[in-house]
Amino acid sequence: MSKLAILGGDPVRTEPFASWPRWLPSDAHRLQAVLESGHWGGFPVPSHYAAEFAERFAAMHGAKYALCIANGTIALIAALQAVGIRFGDEVIVPAYTWDGTPTSIPTPTAWTSNPPMKRSRRVRAPLFPSTSRCASSTWTHCSSWPASTTSK
Repeated sequence: MSKLAILGGDPVRTEPFASWPRWLPSDAHRLQAVLESGHWGGFPVPSHYAAEFAERFAAMHGAKYALCIANGTIALIAALQAVGIRFGDEVIVPAYTWDGTPTSIPTPTAWTSNPPMKRSRRVRAPLFPSTSRCASSTWTHCSSWPASTTSK
């Protein structure tokens, strides 16, 4: 067995990796324009830069729409609004999740799943039968454990 390069053996790679992040002078100009605009976070509406990015991102993926989303909680809020969840609707959430999951629901009637979840290779949220009172259910990936999206 040969020696590792770190221990004096021959390195596998002899040329350095390309620098990262890669950028163009036009990127620096756009960043400067955003800084000077004072419109950084998209409040109250996304800037034209965010709108342009979303449009180009959607086109690149063959999608009709794309949204610039800051984090998972905001993504859940957008998804729940997109499917029509309203104040007062019941939404089932996993018991083992980040606090953004239940707080993304526009309702005081959020239920968590109480049965114990198994933690083998995946976090498994129990499945619930749909009732007329339940408007939706959510699952989340948490602590590097992907949620199982199947009933197995």
